Amino acid sequence: TRELAEGRGYSALFQDVASINSYLQADDETYALFKTLQQRDPALARQCYYYVEGLLVKKGEYELCLSYLGDPQSRFESSRRMWDMEKQRYQREQQFRQAHPSPAGVPGPLDRTREADKRFVGNVTQLIDILVGAGHKADAEKIRDQAVALLDDARLKSAVSDAEKRNQQRSLRTGNP
Repeated sequence: TRELAEGRGYSALFQDVASINSYLQADDETYALFKTLQQRDPALARQCYYYVEGLLVKKGEYELCLSYLGDPQSRFESSRRMWDMEKQRYQREQQFRQAHPSPAGVPGPLDRTREADKRFVGNVTQLIDILVGAGHKADAEKIRDQAVALLDDARLKSAVSDAEKRNQQRSLRTGNP
């Protein structure tokens, strides 16, 4: 933490600190460190953003997230491509396993496909949270519709309204509209 705060850090070190802080349930320290980096070394903060995005969303820092995020549609497309690649890899694994059966207890491709779906849903719902929180509901709805067209999942279908509810609850807790 000291190395990063004093400008001698790099993104992998930030990732390690964030991971340790998460384990220690010290996310506020990661948040404070990122805010320090943002002021002292904006280029490094940009490199570290990925590791702190979820925490920034939890803190309601939607505008900040949007400033680092770039084009939301491009972010969605990136998530979709990663999801597609994972599914293709799992299909190849399934074909291989059919030709070469594995011992019992080894997770099968179906389990892994569900994991890929879960990651995709998580990535998209977080993107929707950011967009709704930053006042870009129409963009969030567009991305939700694209995601639902790819994967019929209740979490995706309700993502915009769920994000609005979370925003309202956060506003009530913090007193900020």
